[in-house]
Amino acid sequence: MDVMYGEGKTEYGSGVSIRLDGSEVATAIDAYLVAHGICVRGPRTITINGKLCETGHIYVDPTGFVVDNGEKVLGRGPNPSSKPTPNSGIESNEPCEHFIEPSFCGCKDGIRR
Repeated sequence: MDVMYGEGKTEYGSGVSIRLDGSEVATAIDAYLVAHGICVRGPRTITINGKLCETGHIYVDPTGFVVDNGEKVLGRGPNPSSKPTPNSGIESNEPCEHFIEPSFCGCKDGIRR
């Protein structure tokens, strides 16, 4: 799995690109099933559109971010002092919907920032 800044050329930043090989995509699908109460044991074949998956790609928009091994990778790109994304840095008073430790996602006391 490779996590890197994306190739986007928006005024808000490059985004984040996550590239997966076929087995990583299959593992992600398997984890999704487990998270939804479906547990499969034993050999299995996972296909996408009727074919074995060789690679996968996830693009995270400049307004988002990725936490890679505890390090936050901003969608705005490697230079976060560039033009901020809409609503970035503004406390919205909405609950954070993080699925990771609050210290990783940037929220404070459950409030999205």
